[in-house]
Amino acid sequence: MGALRVNVSAAIAWVTLDRPDEGNPIDAMLIDALSDTWQRLALDDTVKAVGLAASGPAFSVGVPAGCPPPNRAFGPKSCGYHAPVLVELEADIASGAFPLIGEADVVLATPDVQFTAPIDAAARVDVARLRPRLAEPQLRRLALLGAAEPLTARRAEQLGVIDALVPAGELRQRSLAILSVITHRALYG
Repeated sequence: MGALRVNVSAAIAWVTLDRPDEGNPIDAMLIDALSDTWQRLALDDTVKAVGLAASGPAFSVGVPAGCPPPNRAFGPKSCGYHAPVLVELEADIASGAFPLIGEADVVLATPDVQFTAPIDAAARVDVARLRPRLAEPQLRRLALLGAAEPLTARRAEQLGVIDALVPAGELRQRSLAILSVITHRALYG
């Protein structure tokens, strides 16, 4: 099984982190898959927007324990994909995956999502990847306290990290509605 699933339909690509049994870790396998996917989608003129989601009980556990933080870009904009990206958060996300949120155009989440940061000081640098969605004082707080006091979905919405909180049963429907508007505008002006 690969690290990602990619499905393209009606000008929308869905990219799904797909190693739920492992917590969708940010490791070399996922970074390579994401980087390749963003670059491939950038060359596909039929794709006008992307939905990014994850399978399993965690959006991402972040960087696995004992592994160094990523030393190469894997967010959509950093990899050359500049069309709109919507991220669906139905499960917790650790700081190693924050570049995916920091480079998103729209972030929707269920109310129970939490943003965490590891105790390991080396891995905490990933918290800064939430810029420009999160201001400096909140970045520092998340870096220092994220393991003990995660950033809740409600607080993340108040701070602008999350654009809207959506009930779990309505998340995909809301995402599709937004992506449909985006693609319609891209196709028809």
